Amino acid sequence: MIDYRINQKVQGGTYAEIATGSTITSYTVTGLTLGTTYLFTVESRNSDGYSQVSDSVTILHIIEPDAPISLLENTADRSTTTLGLTWSAGSSDGGSVVIDYRVSMAV
Repeated sequence: MIDYRINQKVQGGTYAEIATGSTITSYTVTGLTLGTTYLFTVESRNSDGYSQVSDSVTILHIIEPDAPISLLENTADRSTTTLGLTWSAGSSDGGSVVIDYRVSMAV
């Protein structure tokens, strides 16, 4: 093996080389856009040329959303077995919409 070629495409687009001549088996991709789905493949090269492309890996580039804020009890009647909670969503600047919440209770 001489080196590797790394290919990238935005979902729905076409592949483009983003790196050639890499001699290590890892690569850091920069300049990605939050909320965008990318596909990547790799090819190896020896004295006979490049291999077939690897299976692709699909990655949705997002980051974790901020934690919900301003958690409050909103039930005035404590004589029942129920309790209401409210909170503000916080930021979802990770490039993807928050789809649900998990509520935990310590007893």
